[in-house]
Amino acid sequence: MNNPFFIDENINIFTGEQAVKKLNDENDQQYFKSGEGVSVVSEERWRKAQVCEKNHWFVRGIKTSDDRNYHHSRNFNNYSEIKDKQFNSALEIGCGPFTNTRVIAKICSIKNITLLDPMVLDYLKHPFCSYNENYLFSEYAPILGKVVRKVSPFAFKFYRSVLSTKTKIVKLLNIPGEKIARTEVYDLIIMINVIEHCYNAETLFQNILNITKSGSYLIFEDKLLENNEIKRALANSYDAAHPLKVDKDMIDSFLTEHFTIVYKRVQSNSDFYAGEEHPSEDLYFIGKRK
Repeated sequence: MNNPFFIDENINIFTGEQAVKKLNDENDQQYFKSGEGVSVVSEERWRKAQVCEKNHWFVRGIKTSDDRNYHHSRNFNNYSEIKDKQFNSALEIGCGPFTNTRVIAKICSIKNITLLDPMVLDYLKHPFCSYNENYLFSEYAPILGKVVRKVSPFAFKFYRSVLSTKTKIVKLLNIPGEKIARTEVYDLIIMINVIEHCYNAETLFQNILNITKSGSYLIFEDKLLENNEIKRALANSYDAAHPLKVDKDMIDSFLTEHFTIVYKRVQSNSDFYAGEEHPSEDLYFIGKRK
């Protein structure tokens, strides 16, 4: 990474000398720890990320109805490893306004769903939110839904109610994953592209263990970052929306110690922003609690 960049909570992107000046005033280097990357940040830093997230979905993403959920599904082999399985209770951590559960619920049976996100109650106001206070809508014929949404946004909710399967929502938890109470045990945990939005990875991992039992399934996806790569990124960049950059060894240790592999895929990516190419890797993992 040669070109420095700085993304503030209003999603303004600064490059070159402007970025350098801003990085001198604000960066995440103080949170770096060898062997962990940035696995813990302050609550103040995390709250900036939440402001950025709200700007993303209610300003720039107000006309959006998907957060790469079908993209993730394809990289999970369309969740074929859990096809037709029955789950009594599922929890999606960091569900966002659209959820990955709405896609997963199309290929397996989920009796009850809990959705967790610090802004889950705010997301109910998004025009294309895939759930309400009572039900999650798993839309069938998503391409048709995309057409309806663009041609007649006001008809989208009617379309969804007619061409969707409803799954009962037990709770909407407007809390971060670090504050999950140890009061429920779930058969299925879904956490896709979430860690970088959190403030304490170790607490989050421990909470997942607290609310699962032997035989529970975990569907997990996130970036794989090496220690040196994180260190270089912190010196040259700042992204208000993504406080954590967790070392892949920390992620691997958590998954391999506590879960038997059901499905695993490492996907290589190449993103282009701030004037240059940024190669990366994503881990797609389905595990069964040991």
